[in-house]
Amino acid sequence: STQLAQRPKRLVPVDDDSVQTCTICFDIKQLLLCSGERDANGTVPAETGHTVCEPCLVEWFRSRNELRAASGLRTVARPSCPVCKADLRGASLRSEDHCLGLPKVKGTW
Repeated sequence: STQLAQRPKRLVPVDDDSVQTCTICFDIKQLLLCSGERDANGTVPAETGHTVCEPCLVEWFRSRNELRAASGLRTVARPSCPVCKADLRGASLRSEDHCLGLPKVKGTW
């Protein structure tokens, strides 16, 4: 998406006195920050932000689509956050500061 490509490069800082963990597995590696922003319909964010690790996000995408396919439903092209269900735009984007459409948390990669 052009909007995502125009964002300045940034890694989300981790405060020195706090340890961020994955909301799902509590790991401290490969963390991504979801801001809780939902789709363009203007749905109110579920939270102000939470972290999810890349392995949990990948597993969520895979298992969600496997379950949908097994149930006779179409697979989902645009993934969502497993915590707040926000659409993750630019999920194919992988760069120095983004992975799966979310900004990387500095110091965890």
